Amino acid sequence: MTASALNDAGGEPVSAFKRIVRLAKFTTLLSGVFTILCTGVVFGLQVTSWLQTGLWEAYQLSSVMGMLKSDRNDVYVTASTDKFQTELTSTQLMVDWLLGIPTVLFLLVVAGLHVFFYLYLVNIETQRDIGG
Repeated sequence: MTASALNDAGGEPVSAFKRIVRLAKFTTLLSGVFTILCTGVVFGLQVTSWLQTGLWEAYQLSSVMGMLKSDRNDVYVTASTDKFQTELTSTQLMVDWLLGIPTVLFLLVVAGLHVFFYLYLVNIETQRDIGG
């Protein structure tokens, strides 16, 4: 048995479930920190742009995703369609609305979800410790 599989307090083996919860906590914490760093970078870009131009520009999620595309000249078209749709469907309207939100807001929501999930994992770990 390895030293990492032993409990810190009593030297007894740590269950596989507890190791998975610890790994999930570590991964969630690392991902949350990275999300907050990305939020800081995007906010810094907005502040820099504001200082240079005097106009506050909230970067939309769609513009960030557009910057991630490798070839901006690609055009995607539905194959074998004879009809042209003039109205947007409710799903398309919802996606357009989601892509229109500011990137910083989206990243802050994701960071908040990381915090709630981390606290949930801590709760699971402490209940497992108490309950045995």
